[in-house]
Amino acid sequence: MDDGLLVFLIIVGSILFIALIVYISGKFADIAEMKGHDRMDYFWPCLLLGFIGWMMVIALPDRGNPTEIGNDNTCKNSKRKSNTIASEELPDL
Repeated sequence: MDDGLLVFLIIVGSILFIALIVYISGKFADIAEMKGHDRMDYFWPCLLLGFIGWMMVIALPDRGNPTEIGNDNTCKNSKRKSNTIASEELPDL
């Protein structure tokens, strides 16, 4: 294989690898934001630490996202008015 082609493939592969890591880190930062944490506080650890940063975001507690809760304390994705479960919704044991 020609040395010039090998160098070209290494450069292109490195650029693609870095772009993939930046994309994945951005997605994990979005997940941290969905969990109620600051997005940029978790983008850089994910980018610089890789797998360890991703595991850190996965282990974050869910603070609840106030942007998803309406004025009447109902979640946009929920049809119920509260977090309590009515007795008719409980499964039979």
